[in-house]
Amino acid sequence: MPFLNGFNASVIVPPDRVLQSYGIVIDEAKRTLTCWIPSEAGQPYKIVWGCVKHFMDSRGDVFIDGRPVGSELIHHSYMVKMDDELLMVAKDRSTLDNSGPFTFPKSSDDAGEQNMEADTEDSMHIADLEPFKGEICLIIHRTVIHRITHLVSVDPQARDERIATFVFKYRSIDFLKKNGIDLQDTHIIPLRIRDLDAPMEQETSEGQRLALNNKSEQTDVYMRNVDDAQLDSKICELQEELNALYAKKVIKERLVYKLMMHDHKPSVIAKRKLAEELRLLDNSDSPRSIRRRERKIKAASEALERAKLEHSEGFSAPNEGSSATQKPPRRKSLRAQTWKAALEAEKMAKLNSQPSGLDDEPSV
Repeated sequence: MPFLNGFNASVIVPPDRVLQSYGIVIDEAKRTLTCWIPSEAGQPYKIVWGCVKHFMDSRGDVFIDGRPVGSELIHHSYMVKMDDELLMVAKDRSTLDNSGPFTFPKSSDDAGEQNMEADTEDSMHIADLEPFKGEICLIIHRTVIHRITHLVSVDPQARDERIATFVFKYRSIDFLKKNGIDLQDTHIIPLRIRDLDAPMEQETSEGQRLALNNKSEQTDVYMRNVDDAQLDSKICELQEELNALYAKKVIKERLVYKLMMHDHKPSVIAKRKLAEELRLLDNSDSPRSIRRRERKIKAASEALERAKLEHSEGFSAPNEGSSATQKPPRRKSLRAQTWKAALEAEKMAKLNSQPSGLDDEPSV
């Protein structure tokens, strides 16, 4: 599939077969890719395109002979979820009457060209197109889609900035053979100036100017550029993997912090110390070392009990009549105890101030 400046486009015929492109020539100055494709009279076809890098919102408008026939609007995040699925326009959507699929004309040798253009315009402006017979234009705009309102932002500064133009010249297979078109798989040849025999220059990564004297060197330079463009897509995939690894790292750091805080609990430290002393006791041989280990084990056990009591200091001891499995009630705060004692004292004062005769019930 022809590729130029991060976009690829092609013509597909039933049953989902991509028409082979021959004699591909690229004019980087005009950002144009031109090629030949074989066609059959009356054969239906559809135009597909996609953005390899998935870095921007885009809208593609398709025109035939200057007349709009369809468009597609896509958010870059949706394109990633589509798993490199291409956008497509297969039938005329401009009118309800003419909604059939696109078909090659009966005499494709005189039809002209199919022209597909990929622009990066942040506007709905459509360039003035000359209505050539058999010309199909696909104009892709770089837009900003708001997810809530689904509106498209327009930036006048980026208007008429064209990124890529795909030109598909369709003719019959006999016409291609008659005019000497090489029907073998061809390489993409960059065309930066009109005369390929003229010397050209390419700036290296060190800032030096490299002279390109023949077509093979020009092709090699372009293929390096193609590799760089394909690497951009790989960079996006690696960025997603990096984000996933970063999320795992954050979760791991949180778990490590929780484990560290758990290890610093007095009860955990005392339990670990007791286990270490028990292990050393099993390895002790002399009676003196055994007695020393027993004393340390006793001290470690007492430290463990103290740590457990400190951990449960917010709970009061259970009553004598309650079962051992019953959860002890929480100890009331000092403020609540003071308030309760004040109420009890006030109640006792009222009882003491009342006459004793009022306490007796009246006799009938």
